[in-house]
Amino acid sequence: MTTRAACALLVLASCAVPSRGTVGAVFARDAEGQLVIHETPDGLAAHDAGLRPGDRLILVDGIDVRALDEQELRKVLGGDVGQPVKLTLLRGEEVVRVTLKRSAARRLAPAAAR
Repeated sequence: MTTRAACALLVLASCAVPSRGTVGAVFARDAEGQLVIHETPDGLAAHDAGLRPGDRLILVDGIDVRALDEQELRKVLGGDVGQPVKLTLLRGEEVVRVTLKRSAARRLAPAAAR
C-alpha cells in the first residue's frame, strides 16, 4: 500500500466502531512531511466546515500533529460522532482555526471511481 493510500485510509476507514467519528478529510504527507488535506468528501465534517484540499494541518485540540505517526494521528483525529474538535491549519500563509463536530465515518469509493 502506498503512503498516500495509507493516509487516505487513516481518517475515513479507520473508524470501524459505529460510534467512532472522523473529521471527514483525506490526508497525505507532502514531500516535506507536512500533513495536507487531499480531499474533503461532501457531507462530512471537514467539507461542511469549509476545509479545502491543500490546507496543511498543524494542530488538533492544541496537539502538534506534524511529527505524529499514523497510530497517533488516528487517536487525535478520531473520537465520538458529534464530538467537537479544534483544528488549526495553514492555508497558504493564513492561519485557519475551525471547530467542527466529528461525523460518522464511511467508506469512500476508490479515487478513480469518484
